[in-house]
Amino acid sequence: MSGRTLRVIDLPDGADDRALVQPETEQISYGLAEFIAAEEMGRMRGHWWSPDGGTLLAARVDETPVLRWHIADPANPDRTPAEVAYPAAGTPNAIVSLVLLKVDGRRTAIAWDKGEFPYVVTAVWDKHGLLIVVQSRDQRSQRVLKVDPSNGETALLHNAHDAVWSEIVPGLPARTAKGDLVWFVEDRETDTRRITVGGEPVTPGGLQVRSVLGVEGDAILFTASEEPTEVHVWHHSPEGLTRLTEGRGVFGGVRSGDVTVITGSRLDSAGAAAEVRAPSGVHPVASLAETPVITPRVELLNAGDREIRTAVVLPTGWEPGDGRLPVLLDPYGGRAPSGSWPSSAPTARRSGSPTRGSPS
Repeated sequence: MSGRTLRVIDLPDGADDRALVQPETEQISYGLAEFIAAEEMGRMRGHWWSPDGGTLLAARVDETPVLRWHIADPANPDRTPAEVAYPAAGTPNAIVSLVLLKVDGRRTAIAWDKGEFPYVVTAVWDKHGLLIVVQSRDQRSQRVLKVDPSNGETALLHNAHDAVWSEIVPGLPARTAKGDLVWFVEDRETDTRRITVGGEPVTPGGLQVRSVLGVEGDAILFTASEEPTEVHVWHHSPEGLTRLTEGRGVFGGVRSGDVTVITGSRLDSAGAAAEVRAPSGVHPVASLAETPVITPRVELLNAGDREIRTAVVLPTGWEPGDGRLPVLLDPYGGRAPSGSWPSSAPTARRSGSPTRGSPS
């Protein structure tokens, strides 16, 4: 990436540096994630290589219709305010399309109903071919589309709809070695997000899926929660389901063949840790991080009738009976819908107890 365009160079000497595509105007970019994708969907990239390295799928973003905001610098009032393209809620978004770019300069546009599904959620290019996921602006529907790279035509592979909200699960879609689609379903009977393979749920009710870390053969590595304050790494295969991490904490990982790398932070220890699990044994990865000079005093509570998980950070030295404390709330319910900022600014409240006024 350079500026608003994609460039290619020859390896290993870096010769023949050239633009793969040129933006038509200053409001158009190729290969970058637009604001909605980066801020609300968690997609930070806008280009995907084909497995053979001969074709690049790129997002084309046209910010022409987006409203402009002007942000001044209060510390330097003599400076001209910066102009920013910002799609506030209810205002026009950037126009996002996808194009296939050959390294020799040939290009093919991807076709789908951009009017009904203007958001590009993600793309996956594996040995089975190219998939894209698009979403409606009300974020209640997603479509998994199979793309024919020869002409840019798409075919519906899966249609997902929810009357309230269609969640984006990191790491999906994916496919098994046989080509079965790995996706998810919101199981209303158990109030659980479950992984599906070929349309059939393979994870149990009560195990809330957070993300898919990888699919290798018929095995799926993923993160999930039984308790909302903990995120554990799980492994599913035709032989069964196994949890790979223990203790109270938040964990992640990656797997290739017989080697698994686990990372995470435990509530009973400071800092993050990593270890390599291989047939030869478990090998901790040394951490060179400095010990923080401040250790937060955190109490985890189940607040209110719904037992909303809440972290209360108390001042150093404060003890019950020392008097009332002001309570600063920092609630956050996830990414905000359709071109709006999340309402996550702290709110001050006063209460007679440090636990009252917590988000519940």
